[in-house]
Amino acid sequence: MKEETQSRYHESVRNAVRLTLVALVLALVYTIKDFSDMVNLVGGLANCFMGFILPPLLHVRVNKDSISGCSICMHYLIVLFGFVTMVVSTTVTIHGIIHPPHNPK
Repeated sequence: MKEETQSRYHESVRNAVRLTLVALVLALVYTIKDFSDMVNLVGGLANCFMGFILPPLLHVRVNKDSISGCSICMHYLIVLFGFVTMVVSTTVTIHGIIHPPHNPK
């Protein structure tokens, strides 16, 4: 009986997370009017994470015993660069969304 209760609880949590993600996406869709801003926002977050942050962390975790301390340091410098790039890109994009440039026609 206890396992069934835990299973229902975990399913409820998963559904709540799904609902929250859908609500966040809908909020973004209605808030951001220009598609290029949305692409910049997603690109700044996801691409920096998948290109600069995740690979060095995984490489260090998998090959921790066979790489030198200097190499590990370089990996963490790449992670730091990716994090800074992600923050700057996201900040610039959000600033552009909040304060769009004036384009006289």
